[in-house]
Formats: sequence, structure tokens, C-alpha cells
Amino acid sequence: MHPVDIILLFSAGTAMGWSAAIYVEDNPRLIAAYVILCPVAAFVSGYLSLAWLPDYGKVGMIFAALFGALCMRLAISRAGRKGRLLANR
Repeated sequence: MHPVDIILLFSAGTAMGWSAAIYVEDNPRLIAAYVILCPVAAFVSGYLSLAWLPDYGKVGMIFAALFGALCMRLAISRAGRKGRLLANR
């Protein structure tokens, strides 16, 4: 993996995480979950796409990173909406 690939993966994850964290009001745990977990999910899914889908190359890696960050964003928003996991107490 090239060092520029790492920058691309984390930028895709932070773009997804920050765009969701902007609209959160009065819940710092939910904001931290978006900002921390979306880049991690983007990096893991992008890295695994290079191993599992080598034919798609860098374009597939970027789409997998965006898809992984989107799935993590939806999971965090669902957990935050339920109020169980990330309740601000």
C-alpha cells in the first residue's frame, strides 16, 4: 500500500464522519464516535478491498472506503437514535 493510499482512506473516512458529526447537538460521545470510528472503518474496508478484490485497484479501494465509512455512519446513527449505547448521561 502506497502512503498516498493511507491519506486517501483517512480523508474519505473523515469526510464521512465530520459531515455526520456537524448535525449532532449536545452529545459529545456521538460526535467522538463519528469522528473516530468512520476513518477506522474506511481504512479497514479499503485495506481489505485491496486483498479481497485486487482486480478493482485503487478505484475499488476508494469506493470500499466510502462504503465502509457509510455503513459505520449508519450504525452509529442507529445506536445514537436508540439512545442505548451513546446516551449522554
